Amino acid sequence: MALLRYAAKVSLVSIGGLHIPLTPFLLRRPACWHLLAVSLSLAAALRPHASRRMQRTASRPTARCQSHSAAGRRLTEALPRCRLQEPPLPPRRASFVGHCKLRIGDPIASAKLSMQGEGTSSMSLGHRSTESTFTVEADTGTHTFEIDDYNLTKNLISVGNFTRSTTFNVGGVNWAIRFYPNSTCLLFRNSVAVCLELMSSNAEVSAHYNIQFMGSRYPKMDSQLSWLSSEASCLFSSSDLSDGSYLPIRHMGYLLRDLLEQWFVHNDHVTIHCDLTVIRKPTLFQNMAQTEISIPPSDFTMHFGKLLEDKKGADVTFVVEGQNFDAHKAVLAARSPVFMEKFYGSMTRETETGSVIVEDMKPLVFKSLLHFIYTDMLLETFDPLGHDYIEMIKNLLVAADTYAMDRLKLMCESILAKKLSIENVDEFMDIAQRHSGHKLKEACIEFMASLSERDFTRTCGKIKSSDSSFLIAVFDRIKRIKKN
Repeated sequence: MALLRYAAKVSLVSIGGLHIPLTPFLLRRPACWHLLAVSLSLAAALRPHASRRMQRTASRPTARCQSHSAAGRRLTEALPRCRLQEPPLPPRRASFVGHCKLRIGDPIASAKLSMQGEGTSSMSLGHRSTESTFTVEADTGTHTFEIDDYNLTKNLISVGNFTRSTTFNVGGVNWAIRFYPNSTCLLFRNSVAVCLELMSSNAEVSAHYNIQFMGSRYPKMDSQLSWLSSEASCLFSSSDLSDGSYLPIRHMGYLLRDLLEQWFVHNDHVTIHCDLTVIRKPTLFQNMAQTEISIPPSDFTMHFGKLLEDKKGADVTFVVEGQNFDAHKAVLAARSPVFMEKFYGSMTRETETGSVIVEDMKPLVFKSLLHFIYTDMLLETFDPLGHDYIEMIKNLLVAADTYAMDRLKLMCESILAKKLSIENVDEFMDIAQRHSGHKLKEACIEFMASLSERDFTRTCGKIKSSDSSFLIAVFDRIKRIKKN
């Protein structure tokens, strides 16, 4: 009843900006009493905050605020038994006005926000851009395993036995390809099998491989018939070899023998190709994003090549079969110890006239030698696929050995090693022995050791009797291959 009496004296209740008129119709509704009780509780909770606000606005009071405050006090006194817990003081609200400018991705981005309320404040936000990189180091290599006399190999090797390719190195470890001409067991005796084998001891690596037969009568079959590693990478461990019964079933590829002989056997010859990628330890590193300044590639060789072409400051002339080549003593001496001794050593008197005669060398070979001294590159004069190019490289190797140009000599050896064939292996071996081409000699030995028995016999007939040391080295290499 006390609530009714005090409610009758109040015509309007204002809560949080919401004005509720109390009409007689509403007062007869039970829901209205519930709403009124909640409203009064909220009014009691907001009274301290309202009092502070009224103090701040005391300089401009209104009759409406005074009447509402008085009504609120009367209604609050009328409900001394209301035990609703007072909520905490709500935070002050401030409306944001103005503009925010923020560029995402800049090294430093700032934003200023103006807040309107009790006062105005300014806030600066700093943004730092960073980046991280995940890299996986991997070594990739290929190996081709060619099998001559396929039918003889099939008849000599029983079920479960295999023939193995020479070892090849990828990722710092040795590998080999196994070929089972009569499969790995009697269950698959109508098939052939191939697999990849880790040959290094005390090693464990992850690798991805692709093994396939090559040379099909149907070119599309070369790419469609292959054995990929079942996962992104497979784990190979040398511990699998410890008991001598290594049989990598999960790395094994099978093919019906009839299909192999129909598609891939040509002239009793089979070719197996393997692409191998050995995965090293992945690395994750973080670095700050910085402004990158582009640096052009070195133009050192271009300037020295122009110096040779323009002949400015040249102080020595070489005469080669009647042709003159002007050069600079300091440049030649810096690149070759032979020229250093000739121009600035005990042989200085021979060059005081400023002219040097070069014998036993073609003008084009000497021009290529000078071009390499000044630019560290080979002179592109001949077609790399032509016969004249091979002759040029052989003569340039001799010149490099004469003037102790080790890098040029190795480059020539590398080119000749890629051109090895049954027809020229004896000639290349003779050049390697006469001019200390150790790398070319090793390449010739490996080439001879990899030949089939028929080709090996035919090639040995061409080798001079004075090259017995070469043949001895070849036989030693073949023995080591068979042991593995």
